[in-house]
Amino acid sequence: NLTEGSVELIDTGSTARGTNMIGDGDFDLLMRVDKTILLNPEKLNALKEALKEALADAEKHDMTSSGDFRYKKVNIPGLDIPVDIDITFAQKTNKTTYSTEMALNERLASIQNDSPEQYALVAANIIMAKKILKAKGIYKKIGSVGASEHGGFGGIGVENWILQNGGSFKKAIDTFLEVANDVESYDEFKKRYPIFDFGFNHREGK
Repeated sequence: NLTEGSVELIDTGSTARGTNMIGDGDFDLLMRVDKTILLNPEKLNALKEALKEALADAEKHDMTSSGDFRYKKVNIPGLDIPVDIDITFAQKTNKTTYSTEMALNERLASIQNDSPEQYALVAANIIMAKKILKAKGIYKKIGSVGASEHGGFGGIGVENWILQNGGSFKKAIDTFLEVANDVESYDEFKKRYPIFDFGFNHREGK
């Protein structure tokens, strides 16, 4: 929809796919706006001010250098726990982008269509992997709350990693260790053990 003045708010995180950890209120959203808003500082500022007002009950809020929102512990009416909300802004165009979340949604949907029982197991493996990695501080990137000095590859990375290994956390660990124990450096490990993201990552821009 390229109607002037229109916006689209898309849930791009694990909350949209049902692969988020229970009680983990972390919503990654993409707000696509048309160029009449994005390229007009006055209109874009008005939109962001309206969002700030709506999310005013946040415990902590930041705006990145690119103008995206990072809000922590937002109290939403009807929810029992506060949630974290990240909003990335992007311009709407007449081109269709096969995004990261679309690729993951399609892979998970194909499993669910073939076998709902298998899908439940895959989702459980993804959630278990996130929970264990988070407890060890190797889930979020370096500098994130609770992350170790090494960091990790985040939710999208974990989901692609598990799916790449047949939906099994155990197999993912086995293949990871098999290569890790057979290389001398991290650079060599990266070449031998790639994790593929088949969609366009809006935040990374590639």
